[in-house]
Amino acid sequence: MPDIIYRITEDRLMEAEEYFVVAVMKLCRGLGLRTDEAILGMASLETWLGRVNTGMPTVHIVFGNRGNNYRQVHITNRERVREALIFATGVWENEAGGKSGLKNRTFQKLKDYYQRHFTHNVAVKGYSSHSMRYAWAVEAFDYWMASGLSRKEALYIIKQNLGYGDGGGRNLKALVSERIDQQSPEECVISGLIAEETM
Repeated sequence: MPDIIYRITEDRLMEAEEYFVVAVMKLCRGLGLRTDEAILGMASLETWLGRVNTGMPTVHIVFGNRGNNYRQVHITNRERVREALIFATGVWENEAGGKSGLKNRTFQKLKDYYQRHFTHNVAVKGYSSHSMRYAWAVEAFDYWMASGLSRKEALYIIKQNLGYGDGGGRNLKALVSERIDQQSPEECVISGLIAEETM
């Protein structure tokens, strides 16, 4: 998802006072999370923010992982992540999402609520919440390359951070082939390189 589409979508949701939806978006974009991980990760906000503020290089993704697999995500844009966590904490603790009783809703109801309002407000129809992971991957790739890693090393770390393990290939190929219409040219390049590394 290009930044301009992200920003317009976020502005629309802020104007509509759908702060919970914005909070989930910020977590997905800042840490490359899946929707499930961002919503269930509300339980980890304090822990994540503590690690960001103390200069730790990663946050632990404990809840919402596929297959219940624990993983770590590297913090590649500390200020973006800090801002996302502070915003999400305010929404979650104060239930400032424009609707009462957020914490009393089941996970599935929260997810349905998020997806409904995201889809309704997204700046360009056809973009899903998942597309924010591609934008994160581009940013992470640039970060690791600037840090002196090789292309292969950078892609391997990104695969791990996205939750693809050792890159068995199937999910990554789907990332390229099934969702190519949701990616910017830069995102297409990165997801293509990730898939190539699994073959």
